[in-house]
Amino acid sequence: MRLAMKTSIVSALIMMSILALSCADDQSVDNNVSVSFAGDIPPLLTKGLKKSASHVTIDTAKILIKSIKLGGSGPSDSSDFKTGPYVLFMTEGASLKTLSAANVPEGEYDQVKFEIHLPSQNESVPDPDFRDGSGGNERYSAVIIGHYNGIRFVFKSKSTVNVQSDISPSVIVADSVGTANLTLGVSTSIWFTDGEVNLDPTNTNASNVAKIEQSIRNSFYGFRDNNKDGDADVQIER
Repeated sequence: MRLAMKTSIVSALIMMSILALSCADDQSVDNNVSVSFAGDIPPLLTKGLKKSASHVTIDTAKILIKSIKLGGSGPSDSSDFKTGPYVLFMTEGASLKTLSAANVPEGEYDQVKFEIHLPSQNESVPDPDFRDGSGGNERYSAVIIGHYNGIRFVFKSKSTVNVQSDISPSVIVADSVGTANLTLGVSTSIWFTDGEVNLDPTNTNASNVAKIEQSIRNSFYGFRDNNKDGDADVQIER
């Protein structure tokens, strides 16, 4: 009887220890960086801009992104955020939107990488506009609606595109900073130009579509925006 009681007590203590360890493992670590999206930004902020497109007006645009990574002088080459996907929704008067938050190693991050994402065949998407069906020609990574020389158009990208952009000013992650924030912006005015000539959004020729997708890839820009006002921070306390 005593042996059975001792065995029960030992078993209970072991179980309590396991539960305590499980609770400790489940405790979340505070996030120290967030990523926000500001929508359209002035084209002068976009590197290499030679020409903006005046023949196209954009009414709404949606881009599906995932796999956000920060690169810089941290202890690792890159720090990952949650996979996503996230919808970047651009429309007139859109406000700053927080996309994700994560805990990353302390350091200075001056690059952001992410994927403009084409959904897989059976993947669940957060917005029905990115899918008309399961076929390869019925899934989209970007949907842009606007007017070309006064005529309405719908441009849909069917490609996955990897984006890498500088962050300027860079994002600094440190205890003294608190929660840092990276804001992403995009210059929609360069989407339908290759820097020299205008591009026709209704032209489905593979070469023309590839140039538009390249312009979209080059239109993103990142900057430190710890107060989340949509403007780049000038300086930061270290």
